[in-house]
Amino acid sequence: MLRVGPLASGVVSPLQFLLLLQLNKGPKYGYEMLTFLRGEFEGVWDVKTGSVYPALRSLESRGFVETSKKDETEFYTLTPSGESLL
Repeated sequence: MLRVGPLASGVVSPLQFLLLLQLNKGPKYGYEMLTFLRGEFEGVWDVKTGSVYPALRSLESRGFVETSKKDETEFYTLTPSGESLL
């Protein structure tokens, strides 16, 4: 089986991939993404706050997402590099 994409190449973790997919729909704040994942994976995977924010920071440090503040809330947005990765 031929594997392609950011997960197969080891560029991002499965959690980071799920975060990028959410950001593909538009800017979101961290807790919003965490709540969505908890709802989607309820009973299967307990997504932790301590996992989501480091994953977002890693994506940001590698240029796949950028952060902007609005009313003291940090919003994450895909960069052109993040869009290309997806």
